[in-house]
Amino acid sequence: MGSVTEWALFAERFYEAILSVDERVHLTVRASGIKGRRLISADPSSVLFGDFRIEMPEFEVRETAGVSEPRADSEAITRRIIRRIFELFNWTDPGEWMLQCWQQRLIQRPF
Repeated sequence: MGSVTEWALFAERFYEAILSVDERVHLTVRASGIKGRRLISADPSSVLFGDFRIEMPEFEVRETAGVSEPRADSEAITRRIIRRIFELFNWTDPGEWMLQCWQQRLIQRPF
């Protein structure tokens, strides 16, 4: 989840500077060599209850957004991508509030 959020924030800032409002951005997240992998939480305070595995050897998730959309809410776009990835791991019901909280913790963490 963290990587997808960080990529979307980077894309938002990068494209905002070089594209006009009416252009479109195509975001693609790919993973390979993942068959049998499980979702885990690297954060000890966020335990995942369940065995969320993927049985596909690879995936590709695509999202297209107008430049004005990421400016409006890149976090919502990111959550759509993350939700689709979680569904590939057979986690079909992550709560929107939980995803928002995870994102905010990532975005607001001190470096």
